[in-house]
Amino acid sequence: MNKKFLADVQIIKNAINTNKLVIFAGAGISIDANVPSWSSSIDKIKMD
Repeated sequence: MNKKFLADVQIIKNAINTNKLVIFAGAGISIDANVPSWSSSIDKIKMD
């Protein structure tokens, strides 16, 4: 494996071990998790 990749993996492991890992996820991640989209939620509120 390439040295840069292994160094990055080590940085991530260190962040996990020191409780400093932060995950930034894009707006579309909730859709993959089967969470309703914002517009879908608003549409449901409008119907009630």
